Amino acid sequence: MKRYFRYGKRDTGFAQGWSSVALLAFVGLFVLALVTSGCGSNDKSSDTTRADRTTSTKTQDHQKSSEARTDAAQNKSAVSSDANVASVANALEANEKAQPKTQLTSTGQVATDIGPMQSEETASALAKDPVSFAEAEAFYTDGNYDSAVAAFTTYVGQNPDNAWGHYMLGLSCWKAGKLSDAETALRGALERDSDHYKSHLNLARVLRDGDRTDEALDEVTIAATLSPDDGTAHRVRGSILHDLGRIQDAVAAYKKALVLNDRDVWAMNNLGLVHLQEEQFEQALAPLARATLLRKGNAVFHNNLGTALGRTGHYTASADSYREALMCDSSHATATASLARVEVLREDPGYVAIDLGDVAAQLAGQIGGPPLSKVTE
Repeated sequence: MKRYFRYGKRDTGFAQGWSSVALLAFVGLFVLALVTSGCGSNDKSSDTTRADRTTSTKTQDHQKSSEARTDAAQNKSAVSSDANVASVANALEANEKAQPKTQLTSTGQVATDIGPMQSEETASALAKDPVSFAEAEAFYTDGNYDSAVAAFTTYVGQNPDNAWGHYMLGLSCWKAGKLSDAETALRGALERDSDHYKSHLNLARVLRDGDRTDEALDEVTIAATLSPDDGTAHRVRGSILHDLGRIQDAVAAYKKALVLNDRDVWAMNNLGLVHLQEEQFEQALAPLARATLLRKGNAVFHNNLGTALGRTGHYTASADSYREALMCDSSHATATASLARVEVLREDPGYVAIDLGDVAAQLAGQIGGPPLSKVTE
């Protein structure tokens, strides 16, 4: 029994040793579990962060989408807000009218070659709300050129084969100061109708404004060939030739324009201006006098006539013309300075006052055309 207890004690110590090992193992497992739990928590936290970032990205995308929809709504409003404006039958280019040849039905497509494009979502939203030629034209006629650009962009998207739509988009872009977009749209019109006179004519104007004078001359020459009896093409050609320093050719073009239309006041003004710059002051009188009789409210015309009168010794009439210019535009600095200079001058004794009506009538002989149409008060 003693031996038993001796061995029993030894066996008990052995059991106690294993118990300690088990306890340490349990503690180790417990610590490992805690560590593992912490790592899992961190992974979950990381996953949550990624989820938050994804949600944030989706929120930003949703916000951008909402902003795009807002922009689209605003553009739709810009196109349709003046829907109650009376429809205009013809598209106006300055004081000239352009009648569309066709009105195609909406295709719902958005063209890709029409010049200034908005976002796809905006264009798509606009395409869902058809715009008629007359509605888009009303913006242009009212001088709201940015809205005209938006409206004609939509119209062209709905009627991609209509050359007149591309033409009016180009004209609207030009008036809005977007020369590159204007050129793209006008060339788009010419791709659909290579003989589109007004697109050639106004592409020449756009190119001239971009200082691409040689290219402008090519386009206006085509326009004048397509419509030789339209004085506007000859007048624009005269302006481009003047820019190129081809003075005699410019004078001939202006005269041709006036033979075709003896009421083209800008051709008269431009012809008079060439004579002023060439110091041919007597020859400048007739076209400038007729221009002011036909268009009394234009400060530029009155200022130029004042210069021609002053340089030919008609000081009183010159001062009167400068005053007319200032009545039209009180901020006209050149007219103000010139008036101060001439109003202190006096004609020679025996001077006979000039009759501007008689002087204006002399333009017919100067341009080699038929008698001029009568100027009515």
